[in-house]
Amino acid sequence: MPCAGFSSTGARVDLTNAAVIPDRFDLTIAQKDRSFRARMVWRRVYEAGVAFLGEYNDEMPVPWDLAKRLRASEAEKAALRKRIAQLTENGAA
Repeated sequence: MPCAGFSSTGARVDLTNAAVIPDRFDLTIAQKDRSFRARMVWRRVYEAGVAFLGEYNDEMPVPWDLAKRLRASEAEKAALRKRIAQLTENGAA
């Protein structure tokens, strides 16, 4: 999500729909090459204000349950891509 304003404690971000963003989430600010755990402070239709709860860095270990969920999601994605390819081939025949 694009960051419209950035400080040491939070950011204002531009959104397509603030209603679908949870109260706490991970936020990566690409132009600063930084990632944070964030908390929603305020919302409007196309923008939101967030407070940073902590910054992630490369030295932080990934929690085991998150790694397991990621691996399962990647396997599901591969299976879905394979099925889409099969359906596309069958539809073209």
